Parts: sequence; C-alpha cells; structure tokens
Amino acid sequence: MKKIFATVLAASLMLVATNAFAQLSAGVGFINTTEKSVYTPDNGDPVTSTMPLNGFYVGADYNIPVPAVNG
Repeated sequence: MKKIFATVLAASLMLVATNAFAQLSAGVGFINTTEKSVYTPDNGDPVTSTMPLNGFYVGADYNIPVPAVNG
C-alpha cells in the first residue's frame, strides 16, 4: 500500500511541476491614440464621444497561469 501511494504521489507531483511556469514582462513607451465610444439612448439617436489618450507609460506584468483553474 505504501508503494502504490508513493507512486501516485510522485506521478502527481511530476505533473504539477511540468505545468508550473511564470512570465515576467516590463514595458516602456509612448501612447498617442483617441478612444471613441458610441452610446445609443432610448430615442435612437447615437451619441459619439472621443477622448484623446496621449502620454508615456511604464509598467510591469507578472503572469502565473494555474492549469487547474482553466477558463
């Protein structure tokens, strides 16, 4: 019984270890764009609004996928 438990435990730990990885990324740049949104109220006339997005950005991202919680 101990041998079967040890084999199952070793196999499950190997499967978990193969899917464990992380990604680290950093970004620096300039953004120059216009965000456009359209809203249609109940009377049917669409209303369009624009907002300029200009400037610098600096950011970091850390991504750890968890295969057991897919979706």
